[in-house]
Amino acid sequence: MLKPSFKLLTRKTSYNYPKFRRRSSLRSTPSVDHDVNLMVKKQRIIPELPVEILAEILKRLQVKYILRCMLVQKSWYHLIKSPLFLKLHLEYEEFITHKYLFFENYFDGTFTVRYDDVQCEEYCKFRHLPGLPTRHFWYLTSNGLVCVSRMFNKGKTCNPIIYLWNPLIQKYKTLPDSPLRRFIPLGRPTLKKRKWHALAFGFVPEVSDYVVVHIVKHCMDSVMIGVYSLNADSWKIRRHDDVTILSVRHDNVVFNNGAAFWLGLNLEGRGTVMCFDTKTDILRVISLPALANYELGNPVIHPSGQSIAYFTEVFEDDESEDEESFLDMWVLEDDQMNEESSWVKKMRVNFCIDNLWGPVLGVRNNGEPIIVKEYNFVTYDLDNHEANDFVSSWNHWTPFAYCDMKNNLDRPFNICPYVESLVLLDTD
Repeated sequence: MLKPSFKLLTRKTSYNYPKFRRRSSLRSTPSVDHDVNLMVKKQRIIPELPVEILAEILKRLQVKYILRCMLVQKSWYHLIKSPLFLKLHLEYEEFITHKYLFFENYFDGTFTVRYDDVQCEEYCKFRHLPGLPTRHFWYLTSNGLVCVSRMFNKGKTCNPIIYLWNPLIQKYKTLPDSPLRRFIPLGRPTLKKRKWHALAFGFVPEVSDYVVVHIVKHCMDSVMIGVYSLNADSWKIRRHDDVTILSVRHDNVVFNNGAAFWLGLNLEGRGTVMCFDTKTDILRVISLPALANYELGNPVIHPSGQSIAYFTEVFEDDESEDEESFLDMWVLEDDQMNEESSWVKKMRVNFCIDNLWGPVLGVRNNGEPIIVKEYNFVTYDLDNHEANDFVSSWNHWTPFAYCDMKNNLDRPFNICPYVESLVLLDTD
């Protein structure tokens, strides 16, 4: 088959489009067309960088920009989804300069990530995926993932399924059933044979692994502990005897430095902290600070460095018989030589003088506790014991007025440090 000559093509073109014939005589020569097309192609082609250099560049971007880079070309897409890059990005997140805070809004149950700076500008807001619980569920966040379950709900909404959710990339994973689900107590516990169970979730940096801890008291003095590893995608079971804990709180959990912490009560009714170290499988029961002749209220625990901080409201009667309330902060310090723990008092704040409301909402990335002062947030410097303005007029973040918070002593938000992550990106 004969190919049409270039003269015929140009003649036909000049006949159909006479207006364009006189604009440039260079367009009628095939050599010039070839040079122009080659120049355009060279401008459009992205230079091929070595994979190592490209990965070093991409890991420094925020997650929302990394997700956009996946759409640039196939080689970038496969690089970003590779296990090596996901691990590289996870390790880099420990040294990032921009810090975030995770906000749970108690009014409408929404999750928001904000910058950990003055006024806490919004970074992103999460939407729940189909298949995940939307309201009234237990959760705990660590290193970018959120562990979600409804196993503590009452009645028909109770569901023992556990999920791991990465809200930034909008992916989640349904975990294998806990091997201890058959021991989960149903109905109201009795005083003669009190049973309880609790969850914890966190990241273990030494092995770059996420773990879920499910602890169940199924008989009088022994507990069963199931530990799930995301890397292995499986559970292991441990049993500990002679555990004299009457109850634990599943709604106030801290996972820090590879260990899970729960607030609880011993058989004498005294407050304790139960600690399970996932690296050594050691279970400890730690007594809370002895505060004789004080009435306590609203105790909570939060992360503090590589350990935990215990916050409690203390009520005292002064000489004028007027009751004063204080906020005490204690930090748990471990004696590695004797394998013992002790509490060190770090702070005392007078609620009346400083006009503070309610319990501690959480801690910033630098360890400073966040407290409500009217419709503002303040933080406390643990070195000089001074209050610093943090957020003003937080009430505009909520869709409802909350004017009676001082009397209700309820918290508007639950706040904790947050880290971006690409974990679960390589899952289907």
